[in-house]
Amino acid sequence: MNITAALNELGNEAVSRWRRIGAALKDVFRSLETHAATMQASGSIEMDFRAFTDHELTSPFAQSLLRMFKDENAVKRVVEDYYIGQSIAGRAIFWYLDQDKILRTAHFVEFSPRNGRTDTDRPYWLHRELKEKGYLPQEWRRKRTLFGEHLLSRPENSGRKVGMVKDEQTCIVMAILYPQYVWLANPEESCARMDAVRGREVAILPQFDNRGKNFEALIERSREMNNKGFITDVVRWMPDVPIAGRVKTVSDWILGI
Repeated sequence: MNITAALNELGNEAVSRWRRIGAALKDVFRSLETHAATMQASGSIEMDFRAFTDHELTSPFAQSLLRMFKDENAVKRVVEDYYIGQSIAGRAIFWYLDQDKILRTAHFVEFSPRNGRTDTDRPYWLHRELKEKGYLPQEWRRKRTLFGEHLLSRPENSGRKVGMVKDEQTCIVMAILYPQYVWLANPEESCARMDAVRGREVAILPQFDNRGKNFEALIERSREMNNKGFITDVVRWMPDVPIAGRVKTVSDWILGI
């Protein structure tokens, strides 16, 4: 079943949300192309992250994606592209690898297999846990990387446009819906992580927040970055989005969670 058919099964509301983002992305990249000429003027962790990859799609996170999209090939593609793993406790493991595939940290997140909602309140980061347990010294500092950053070094992704979101789940959902872009996540929305995308066209999808404060902050941050040689724009796609209740992420809204 293709993605359009799968989303139709989720309902016309989900399809409408998906298409609204698609239209906004096209507008942003057209704008970036128009202005590109003027805009362009080691802490690591040793671990075999590949061994944790959920090739069989048995984790609650992978199961939730299969339930939502009913497209095993698409789900398997993103799981293997991003090396999404599964912990012994069933949490999804989102590895943070730089462009040389050097592991910097990992984010462990618990998901419901039924609807894909996050089931954990406490953020569980590999480097923090290793510090707490004494495996890493307290003064150890990791090199900040974007989730999915390793995909930028693939030859087939050379020159491809980049979509930037805040959370890993939205990154994966968007990679299924819009595979023509390289999707990355920047949880801390830190400019310190952004050097990896210098010289590429980047569309930033804002996260839900209180009264649009985050949206305005992202627009200002985008301007500052463009003054430093980046090529970014913020996607304006949420005129009537409810930010209260259960909807917390872009993927929540797309899928009507």
